[in-house]
Amino acid sequence: MNIKHFEDFQKLLALGKRAEASDALKLFIESFSSSDDKLIWTKHYLKHAATAHKIHYQLYEHVIFPVLLDGYQRNDPWSLRWLVRTITNLYQAKKLWQHIDFKNDYMLLEQLLVLYPNDEQIKAELLSKKIKWFDYSVHEWPLGILYGANGATLNECYEIIEDIKIARNLDSKNTYESFIKEFEDKLLEYMERLKQSRLN
Repeated sequence: MNIKHFEDFQKLLALGKRAEASDALKLFIESFSSSDDKLIWTKHYLKHAATAHKIHYQLYEHVIFPVLLDGYQRNDPWSLRWLVRTITNLYQAKKLWQHIDFKNDYMLLEQLLVLYPNDEQIKAELLSKKIKWFDYSVHEWPLGILYGANGATLNECYEIIEDIKIARNLDSKNTYESFIKEFEDKLLEYMERLKQSRLN
C-alpha cells in the first residue's frame, strides 16, 4: 500500500482537480498487496474519518466494503458496527448492498444485539431507529399508517406490532412509553379500519 497516492488524492480533490484525484485514487487502490493491508488501512481510516456517511464510492467499493463484508460474513462485531455507520454508502450502491442481503441499519443493529444482548449503546441506537421509523409511519395520520412509501397492509401492521414489543423491551427507562402508546393506539385504530374495509 502506497499512502502517498491517497495523500495526493486528498490534496487534488481539495483543489477541485477531480480527474487527477481520480487517477491518484486508482493508483492507491491498486497499491494494496493483500486483504490484510486493506484491513489495517480501513481500521485506521474509519477511526479518524471526519464522516463515514459519504465516502468516495471507488474507495468504499474496492477497499473499505470488502473488509467490512469479510467481517460481516464472519459475524464480526467491529464490521457490523461499521456497516451500520457507513450504511448511507450502501443505500446508494445496490450492487454492494445486495451482498449483505439488503439489510438496513436497524437489521444490522439487531444482529449486533444478538451478539451483545447487554450492550446499552446498541440498545439505545436500535431504539432510536425504531422510534424514528414509528414517527415516520404515523406522520400522515389520521389518513393512515405508512409502511415504506405506502399505506401499511394488515400483515405489515402485525409486523409493526412485533416491532413495538421490541421497542418496549429496549426502552427500559420508559423514555418513549407515552409516544409508543399513542402510536400503538393509532396503529390499532388503523387496523380496525382495514378489517372493516375487508368486510364491506
